[in-house]
Amino acid sequence: MDVRTQSKDGRRVASVAECEAKIAEELRRKQKEWLRELRQHPRKFRQLEEQIHQRFEELADQLVASVMAEATTDSPVLDREKKV
Repeated sequence: MDVRTQSKDGRRVASVAECEAKIAEELRRKQKEWLRELRQHPRKFRQLEEQIHQRFEELADQLVASVMAEATTDSPVLDREKKV
């Protein structure tokens, strides 16, 4: 099954492996930005912390979608449920 976001014409949900690679790359890149931001503006720590938490929530949502997409591909249990 090809799982997509928003609608059947939306963007395809990445595989778990693709999602993990994307998350790892983004975290390497963002870590540098976050460190630079904190060093330049230490008083903005609270805002930066909120940004980091928000981004991790978004990344977690992407990973959950990938896991669900992979779990529903060729699932005998789901196939049985569809027939009921």
